[in-house]
Amino acid sequence: MILASELKQAIETTMAAKPDERGYVWGRLMDDFEMRAEPSREAWLRARRGGIGASDAAAVVGCSPYQSTLGLWGEKTGRVAPQEPADMDAVEMGRLLEPIVLERLRQKTGLWVEAWPSELLVVRDGETWQRCTPDGLVFDGARGVGLVQAKTARETDAGWGEEPPVHYQMQVQHEMAVTGLPYALLVVLFGGRRLEWYAVQRDQVVIDWLTSVERQVWGYIERNENLPLELSSGDVALRAADTLRLHPDDDGSEIVLDAYQAGVVREYADLCDAARGSDKRRDQLKAQIVEWIGPATYAQAGGLRLSLKTQERPEHVVKASKFRVLRVAK
Repeated sequence: MILASELKQAIETTMAAKPDERGYVWGRLMDDFEMRAEPSREAWLRARRGGIGASDAAAVVGCSPYQSTLGLWGEKTGRVAPQEPADMDAVEMGRLLEPIVLERLRQKTGLWVEAWPSELLVVRDGETWQRCTPDGLVFDGARGVGLVQAKTARETDAGWGEEPPVHYQMQVQHEMAVTGLPYALLVVLFGGRRLEWYAVQRDQVVIDWLTSVERQVWGYIERNENLPLELSSGDVALRAADTLRLHPDDDGSEIVLDAYQAGVVREYADLCDAARGSDKRRDQLKAQIVEWIGPATYAQAGGLRLSLKTQERPEHVVKASKFRVLRVAK
């Protein structure tokens, strides 16, 4: 683990050297840094859980397609085990292809690109909970030194257009917040065949906002306090799923929902009764109601009573399982 100020000093020392000596100077400095890397990926993951990392940033501000703020809080506080990606093979292949993506970027641009040690964390001076592990650095005579973040994607993956997906933009803005660097190249290999890259400039307004929200969320994690509902952002279905991960069993209590919440419950009940409206709308309403009920067993909502009880299914064709079922009684 190194401080961002140490990285800055290493970059300045390298760039102050003669052009034909910079590779050697950087290599010597990185040899020293690598001595401070975590000894294994497992150790790196533990160290990463001791703060907010770049891939956590999108979840913190509610734009991650994979995790809500509540789910991140649950994992960081140890209430639930970290959830493996749905497509673990794709994640592992992306990791294996990372050096190839960086090498192809060198070939396509002619720029000096250096891989970053995969178990070496950079932490922000004064905000050591804010940390990152870049994929690489790029040394550009015109733009100076920037970050490199390598991705792999299918040709059909959504979100890639004139700009990269927002959750990846949050990732590199977080890395720029930590390192102080002025830009990042977000490089993506599509379908194993086509390489594209996006230059993402440092946006101080975004960084200040992102850091403020991250600081709030990290405070609740560090104090091991329940996350307020107003900080639990993200896709409603993800929030509901993370609610059930955190509360697989109901606790027997009963809560009273407010007037707005009761209106949502009424709409959900009407859609269920009339079997009208899209399944998507009913699912959205159901997910929102599950999040509101949380660990409780019952909820009163303007004359309606809801239950979210734990049920168990014995092993038969499939393995035994436990789940909670939402019901509305009039």
